[in-house]
Amino acid sequence: MATHLQPPIPIPMLSAAYLATLKILLFRAGPADFPYSEQAGLSRGCIVFGIVATAAMLGQMLPLTMALASGVVATAGLSMFVRTALRLRGLESRYAQTRNALLATGSVLLLLMSLPMAAIMAAALTLSALALFGLARPAARA
Repeated sequence: MATHLQPPIPIPMLSAAYLATLKILLFRAGPADFPYSEQAGLSRGCIVFGIVATAAMLGQMLPLTMALASGVVATAGLSMFVRTALRLRGLESRYAQTRNALLATGSVLLLLMSLPMAAIMAAALTLSALALFGLARPAARA
């Protein structure tokens, strides 16, 4: 007896979220254009994406468990801020859509920044190791 597994997020919804994220990043759309779904799959995906992107960025400086914990705290903080700001403006019905749009766009930007940050962190670690062992030369004064 074979059962067919359905993906947790329908593929058209995922591609619509991807396209909306790119449009938001290119200032061609706003959070209102991000797809809304009654199912929790899209929200869960955006939350996990936010945690993983934050952990990838901070994982260059922190141990993996601390980076993941920081990702959870940052995602929860963003969620609480969005809920509070929308509640104050009387727009709480837009919560899931706005939070998902912020998490998706922020995660893409974090992942784009992680590549240059890796180079910066490698250079900083090299310089700090050289300074620690007294191998760094002081800069020549003109």
